[in-house]
Amino acid sequence: QSYAAFIVPQGRETEWAFGCPEGRQYLVNEANVDRLAVITLNRGHVFTSMDEVKDELSSIVSDFAPVNLKSKIAFLSMGGDVGVRKEICHGDSPISGEYVVEEVQVDGGGTMRRLYFLSAKNIIQSEAKVRVVKTRRGHERVIVDTTSLCCTHHSFMVMGVIAVQKPSQVLVIGLGGGSLCSYLRKVLPKTVLTAVELDPEMKEVATKYFGLIEDKQLLIYIQDGLEFIRDASKEGNQYDAIMFDVDNKDIITGLSCPPPSFLEPEILKLVNSILNPNGVFILNLVTRDLKLSLDIRKRLLDVFSTIGSFKLDDDLNEIIYCFPNKTDFSTVMMEGSSKFKDIVKQKKLESVDCIEVTKLMGLLRVDVEKDV
Repeated sequence: QSYAAFIVPQGRETEWAFGCPEGRQYLVNEANVDRLAVITLNRGHVFTSMDEVKDELSSIVSDFAPVNLKSKIAFLSMGGDVGVRKEICHGDSPISGEYVVEEVQVDGGGTMRRLYFLSAKNIIQSEAKVRVVKTRRGHERVIVDTTSLCCTHHSFMVMGVIAVQKPSQVLVIGLGGGSLCSYLRKVLPKTVLTAVELDPEMKEVATKYFGLIEDKQLLIYIQDGLEFIRDASKEGNQYDAIMFDVDNKDIITGLSCPPPSFLEPEILKLVNSILNPNGVFILNLVTRDLKLSLDIRKRLLDVFSTIGSFKLDDDLNEIIYCFPNKTDFSTVMMEGSSKFKDIVKQKKLESVDCIEVTKLMGLLRVDVEKDV
């Protein structure tokens, strides 16, 4: 049997090739070995060079080698260095637990700022590009770029909102680092955004480290999302788009996003009651459990007339769109993609996958309609 060790540079452990079983299997095939030890470099340590890491690991890596291995163990990596990880903020929230904001270097020389909850340390909760600009006095200043989307699933959620005819009110349950809300306000400047976040520390993180601005266009409520939905229904509030982008702290359920309580029939019916008849409910679903995913779809179809989704290739995310009325899902999404493309061109923003029709159709997985 052939065997090698792959050292993942700091800050890249969440990438598809390193962060999930499918990606690591791909890595095995690319390395052309029978067995591959994938090694990540943990936070809280200083790694000065790749050679130092290899020396420290050599005896441990040997313990996992096949008993009949005769060749020398090869150490593989991406490039020749250990990567760069810079801690910007470290906190401990009573609600979200221990968290960290880091900056890492990515391919092409760019820098990303990322929020992690250490209870799920390999899952990026929020991320944004940062760049260095010069002030009028010639000093350098680091700023967060809120005009680009780093999370692919967010671009598909934004496309769903844009597909709605002139959305004036949008509700976002789950703020995180605020990247989704910051981008929405850029592409839809006439839309009022209401963001609901359970953890007050996340609001501080979003405004202090991710460039989020709270004003009359973006209203932020520190409240349980379920309570907010119940209150909104009692008050008769209406939204043109409702988005669930909420992480689940209880990983035992098999559902990473959203928490199961957000998918109870009672809550889904309340969501439908506060949704404009021509609006859309957009759900970021993250689970490896196919049976659970199918069960959730059935629950959604009990409440909404049409549901459709895009399953992202390199992520676990599935973006599900739910419509109160019977809707031609494919046509609506193509129109949303076209509108999004026009906005990106007009505002000179970075291109995103979901505005490329060929890419979009390749990810279209389901188009389900309920008989009405």
